[in-house]
Amino acid sequence: MKTLFVPFVALTFLTLGSISSVALAQSSGDLNLRAAVQSIGSRTRAEITRVGDHGTNVGRALSLQAEGDQALRRGELALAAEDYGRAREALSVLDRERLLAVAERSRAAIDLQRAQRNGDDIAWAAAKVSDGNRAFATGNYITADIDYAEARADLIRRLSTVQRLPS
Repeated sequence: MKTLFVPFVALTFLTLGSISSVALAQSSGDLNLRAAVQSIGSRTRAEITRVGDHGTNVGRALSLQAEGDQALRRGELALAAEDYGRAREALSVLDRERLLAVAERSRAAIDLQRAQRNGDDIAWAAAKVSDGNRAFATGNYITADIDYAEARADLIRRLSTVQRLPS
């Protein structure tokens, strides 16, 4: 019995040592994962601020970021990372919408100036561009894009009508 005692004690210490090292490594991994998710959250907040500074309505992204913060506080790291990712995707969509509206606004301004130089009736198109500018200023880029496109369509329709009339 005494001969089994020493190997048993040694085996017990080895087992306890490996269990504690696995637990330590796991807690270290959890801390690294938590730090990574917190970093994602921080970058998400910075991105929301950047996009929001353009006047964009970032309400949906803020909501997703807040859900991510709550999940992080509860220790649900995967859910927090997912919510932060959704918030960043929402911001990406808003940024693309803004760029499309900027391009459409530029085209509408050029068409409006051209029609004005030609002496065309631009009142309705100018009103639509003005509506688009108000929508753009409030961060409603889809409505702005539609208003600019409607203004351009009106100017093009008037131009094609004028060209078909006999002189």
